[in-house]
Amino acid sequence: MLSGVGDKEHLTQVGIQPKIDLPVGKNLQDHITTGFDLVLINETLELGIGQMLNPLSMWNYFTKGTGPWTTTGCELMAFFNTKNTSGQPDLQFMVMPLSIREDDGVFLRKLVGISDKTFSDYFARNRKPSITILPVVLHPKSRGFLRLHSKDPAEPPLIDPKYLSAPEDVDTLILGIQLIKQLVDTPQMKLIGAELNRTPFPGCEHHTFDTRAYWECYVTRLTITSYHPVGTCKMGHPSDVSTVVDFDFKVQRTNNLYVVDGSVLPTLTSGNINGAILMLAEMASDVIRKSYFLNTGYCRMSDLFLL
Repeated sequence: MLSGVGDKEHLTQVGIQPKIDLPVGKNLQDHITTGFDLVLINETLELGIGQMLNPLSMWNYFTKGTGPWTTTGCELMAFFNTKNTSGQPDLQFMVMPLSIREDDGVFLRKLVGISDKTFSDYFARNRKPSITILPVVLHPKSRGFLRLHSKDPAEPPLIDPKYLSAPEDVDTLILGIQLIKQLVDTPQMKLIGAELNRTPFPGCEHHTFDTRAYWECYVTRLTITSYHPVGTCKMGHPSDVSTVVDFDFKVQRTNNLYVVDGSVLPTLTSGNINGAILMLAEMASDVIRKSYFLNTGYCRMSDLFLL
């Protein structure tokens, strides 16, 4: 956008001369989740930053293959197709042996942006061990945007993911919580004393716990990113007005400008985006290499540094 490739009206507003009018920055999508410290148990299963940084943990891992370093962080994942309207899942569950409370607010709460007051009023009030079971909305309907703050390249961009702007995403998260409740009520989970955290979430005290109104309030106050943003340079057919790059990763109406990252994904994958990005990067390298050497038929040593 700083180079003049983007939405014409937006570029003009920030004082940049538009060169190619394309919807760069629109169609922002992200996997969202909720439910930190929602399930309380009687067993101590939590992993904390203290355990991970303990030199003994490192020793046990490298000498015996045991201890907290053997965990992947996420011990279990499950995928559900709750609506049966297509062949793809709409909810992912991640089960992790950690909680926001475990490290007394030193690291994890800052990582997910939880304020001091919310931590003290909700997370710190429960001294029972807990596990985190996160329902993740795999195909959210909400769409955000990325824009320039100004034409100064040193200024950070304006990013508004517009989480939960589509009511369907709220419904999907609440459905995920209902499925967590069913899991908590199983005999196996009852053996470790599993129960929902009934401490009223700050701002939701006026709602009765476990009602639709309470969970709507809860998810609008405790929904965070899964760090999978995509879509702001959407790949598609040139006839689609929302397309930024073509199927060869080339920015429309340019000659040698390519985009190769998660922003070209037109929609989210049904799970982590890492694998998809690795695959499209492999494909893009072949496409660009073929285009670059199409007319020469040979490779000079200096060309290797251009790839």
